[in-house]
Amino acid sequence: MTLYDEFILKHKGRVLELAKKNTNISENGHVMLWSDDPWMRETVWDNYFEKVELYEKSELQNKSARSLVSVG
Repeated sequence: MTLYDEFILKHKGRVLELAKKNTNISENGHVMLWSDDPWMRETVWDNYFEKVELYEKSELQNKSARSLVSVG
């Protein structure tokens, strides 16, 4: 077990208390971020999904092109 794991186990109640205190929850129970939260400007996932989408489109086009060519 790592020191981190030990710390979390030892202080689980306090960690949960602080996390709840510092988390904005909507009436529907969803976690809400402030509009000026630095995470709102984070683009890592946007960039990743854009690359995945481009790759999938490319693969789909390649499969379509291969199906037009008879092999053998």
